[in-house]
Amino acid sequence: MNYTIRKTSPHTARIAFGSNASLITTKSPEIWRFFPSNWQRTSMRDGVVLGHEEGKTCALIVHVRANDLIGIKAQHAGVEDFTWSYYRIDQTFHPIALDLPNRRLYNHECAEILHCQDTSTLDRFDLGDHSLRSFFSQKHPEWLQAIADRQILQWQCNKPDSFFLLAPLAMVEREIPRCIEVAPLAALARFKYRLSMPQLASCILRSPKGAVKYATDEIPPLLREVFLIDHAQEAIEFAASKLTDDELKLCAFVDSFAAFRCRGNMPPNQRAIMLANSYRYAFIANYGGSMADLQNEIRTSLIASSEQWLGCDTNGFGSILNGLEQHVGMHFDHASLTAMLDEMGPERGQPLADYIASLI
Repeated sequence: MNYTIRKTSPHTARIAFGSNASLITTKSPEIWRFFPSNWQRTSMRDGVVLGHEEGKTCALIVHVRANDLIGIKAQHAGVEDFTWSYYRIDQTFHPIALDLPNRRLYNHECAEILHCQDTSTLDRFDLGDHSLRSFFSQKHPEWLQAIADRQILQWQCNKPDSFFLLAPLAMVEREIPRCIEVAPLAALARFKYRLSMPQLASCILRSPKGAVKYATDEIPPLLREVFLIDHAQEAIEFAASKLTDDELKLCAFVDSFAAFRCRGNMPPNQRAIMLANSYRYAFIANYGGSMADLQNEIRTSLIASSEQWLGCDTNGFGSILNGLEQHVGMHFDHASLTAMLDEMGPERGQPLADYIASLI
């Protein structure tokens, strides 16, 4: 199998595998990246397949770190079963083929393969729009360039949203009026500052998701709440810094799993809002993770951002602490509450002081 490597940082690279031309047309191959999380449980991210059509080679692209495990699933003409291939990424980002069973590996099997990897510097990164846009704007080996060019042509004819979102700027900036007409999300993503006010308003109305992701501040006030509710995940992932606490609270309530997943990169007060609206689902969202680490995170957040926690539960500290005991297994005796109060200080800790006094 052909492959080409392009480093994207000192610690990451993008690998493009070339497939066999005998792949069955109706069943696209798939590629995944497996890696350990900070709690030693295997996580997975999808790669991207480009240029898949009958009788032609396609490209399977994935973003990797050294030591990752890569899995590829494909079905070839005349073969009933799927073929599973696995590769370990070495220190120079080259894939090393592994002799593993021809089936999908279970989570614990992937974890055993990855167990020696140091998780202290791991992060989770995807082949998002920006990364793919960079891919299409770069020059590649002849076999891969042919696939990339063919994919862009397919999108130009059949999927204008993908074409205008990912094609090289030189190809699409000549067709901004068409982009506005057929791909308003892409117009907001790539050309927002080149749109007239009527054009911007039209794109916002026709692509609420695009508006939440790329034009949050320009959403009309009467539509803002509806757009945020309908696209809470996008609001949390792409626009959290542009939302008020009340708006962020609303989005976290609507999509608690997105709130729990995205909290790590937020400043303390926003993180508190995410936690306050998602801890009830921690037993699912944190599956495989360290509950002790989560409990410590919540305690730190309660001390630093108690106002945000109270804003998410107007019934006060009693309701919050009872909920944390029920859903996260945290226990708050008089000594632990007093210790928290000392760390909060007199001004920020007054609501907790009132709650402690009510217990006497």
